[in-house]
Amino acid sequence: ECVGATLFRADGGRHVLVVGCWTGTLDTLMDEVERRRAYWAADTATQDRWVAQYAALHALGLATASGWEAETSPSTPTTGDLGAGSAS
Repeated sequence: ECVGATLFRADGGRHVLVVGCWTGTLDTLMDEVERRRAYWAADTATQDRWVAQYAALHALGLATASGWEAETSPSTPTTGDLGAGSAS
C-alpha cells in the first residue's frame, strides 16, 4: 500500500498511530492489517511484502515508544537536570 504513517505521543503515556486513513495504536496495527488484507487488490507476493512493511513499522514504532517511556521514567534525568552541579 502507498500510505504515510505518523506515530505521536498522547497524554497519559499513550501513543497514537495514523496510517493512511486509519487511526489506532501499535497494539492494534497488525490485527487491522490482517483485517484489511482480505480486501487488498494485489497478488500474494505484493501482499506479503506489504505485511512485512507493516511489521517493520510495528517494530520501529515499539522501539520509538519505548524510548518515550524511558524519557518519562522518574529515574531518567530531564534535559534541565543534565550537568546539574557541574562547573561550567
